[in-house]
Amino acid sequence: MMSKQVKWQLVFFAIITVIGLTAMSVVYLKLPQRFGFDRVDVALEMPVTGGLYQNANVSYLGNTVGTVEEVNLNPDGVRANLYIEESADLPQNVRAEIRSVSAVGEQYVDLIPVGAPDGELESGTVLRGDQVSLPQGMGPVLDQATALLASVNNEKMRNVLQESFDAFAGSEQDMQRLIDSTRLFVQEANNNSDAVNALIKDAEPLLNSQIRSEDSLKKWISNLANVTDQLRENRPQLESILDNGPEMLAKTQRTMDELQPVLPVLVANLMSVGEVGVVYNRSLEQLFVLYPAIVSALLTAIDGGKDADSIKVDFNLQLNNPPPCTTGFIPAADQRSPADLSVPAQINGLYCKVPSDAATTVRGARNLPCMEYPDRRGASVQQCREGGYGPDDVLGDNPPDNSEIGPPQTELPDLGLQDWPAGGQDPNTYATTAAMYDPDTGEYVASDGKTYSQSDLGKNTALASGASMTDAVLNGVKVS
Repeated sequence: MMSKQVKWQLVFFAIITVIGLTAMSVVYLKLPQRFGFDRVDVALEMPVTGGLYQNANVSYLGNTVGTVEEVNLNPDGVRANLYIEESADLPQNVRAEIRSVSAVGEQYVDLIPVGAPDGELESGTVLRGDQVSLPQGMGPVLDQATALLASVNNEKMRNVLQESFDAFAGSEQDMQRLIDSTRLFVQEANNNSDAVNALIKDAEPLLNSQIRSEDSLKKWISNLANVTDQLRENRPQLESILDNGPEMLAKTQRTMDELQPVLPVLVANLMSVGEVGVVYNRSLEQLFVLYPAIVSALLTAIDGGKDADSIKVDFNLQLNNPPPCTTGFIPAADQRSPADLSVPAQINGLYCKVPSDAATTVRGARNLPCMEYPDRRGASVQQCREGGYGPDDVLGDNPPDNSEIGPPQTELPDLGLQDWPAGGQDPNTYATTAAMYDPDTGEYVASDGKTYSQSDLGKNTALASGASMTDAVLNGVKVS
C-alpha cells in the first residue's frame, strides 16, 4: 500500500501536469483559437504567394498578433487564410504587406493601418488588389542578372576585372579613407534629415524639367556618342597628348615659376588697361570696325597701280577754306624757327579754343566726345569730368591770318579770261594765296575775283621707281 505522503505527491504532480497541459494548449497550441474562440479570420487574395507559407507570423506595428493558417490555390491565384487574436483589436482600415525577416526568405505578413485607425477589423474580411503588397520576386531578378551577364563578352569582362584590379591594387588606405568619408557623409545626412528631405522635395521641379527635356537629352547623348567615336578614331593622337602632357605641364610650371616675380605687376597693369578699355569701349569698337576698311583701302590703292609702279590715290588739297585756327596756340612771335632742332619742354593745353559751333577746326580737340559722359565734349579727361568744353574755355573768335595774303588792292588790271603761259612768268606778280580749282575744266578764281584756266595741273604724275607709299606722302610725286 502507498503511504499518505506518496498519495499527496501523486496528487500534486497530477495538478501540475494539468496546469502545464492547459497552459501549453492555450498559450502555445492556441487551441481556443483553433476551435473558433477569441479569433478573427482574415483572408488575403494574391496573384502569387510571394514566398508566404503556412504558420508564418502575422504582425501589427511590430507585434505578433496571429499566424497564417493555410495557403491554398484557387482559380484566380492564391488565397491565404489568417487568424488573428481578437484581443489585438485591429482597425478596419489596414493593408497587408508580405515582408521577409531574413535573406533566406522567411516571410511574414505585416498589417499596416492606412491613415488614422478607424473601426474594428471583423472576421471574414478579405484583403485583395492594392490592399496587398508583394515583395520583389527573386526569380525575375536572377533571370535578368543571368541575361545581363550572358550579354557581356567574356574577354571584355576579363579586361574590366583586370583593369579594375590594376586601378585599385595597393590603394587600401585610400579606399579606407573613402569609406570612412562616406560613412561620415551618411551620418551627417542622417543628422540633417529635415534638410535632406527638403532637398529631395525641391529636386522634383528639376527632375520634371529633365523629363520635359527628353528630346534634348537624347540629342546630347547622340552627340556624346559621336564625340566618343571621334576619340576612338583619334586614339593615337590622344595617346600622344597623354604621353607628352606631363612634360608640357612641367614646362608650363617652370614658366609660371619664372613669371611669378613679375606676374602680379603684369596682372595689375592689365587691370588698369582693362579699366581704360571699359571707359573707351565705344572708341575701341569704332577702331575695330574702321581698321579693316582702312587696310582694305590701302591694299587696293597699292595693288591697283603696282603694274605702273604707282599707287591709285587722289590728293584733293583744300587750303585756307576755312582758315586755320590760331586761337589758343603759341603766339607767332614766340613760335620756334624751323631751323631750331632742340627738344623743348612740352606745353599742355594747346588746341583751338574757339566756340564749339565755330566753322573752323570742327574736328579739333574741343569737340572730342567724352567717353565717360556721352553728352559732353572736351579736350581732356579732366575737362570732361568738369562739365566739358564750355564758354569759359573760349579765348575768342578765330581772327583771319592775312600775313601771307598781303594788303588788299583796290585797282586791279583788267586781264580778262586768259591762260597761264606754260613755263612763263606773269609780269603782274601777286601774293601767294589759295583758290578753288576745278580739275574738269581747269578753271579757278583768283583772289582778284577773275577766272583763270590751267589745264595741265596734276598731269603726268607718277611715283618714282621703287617708291613706297611713305615716299609718296613725304616727298610727293614726280612730274614726267
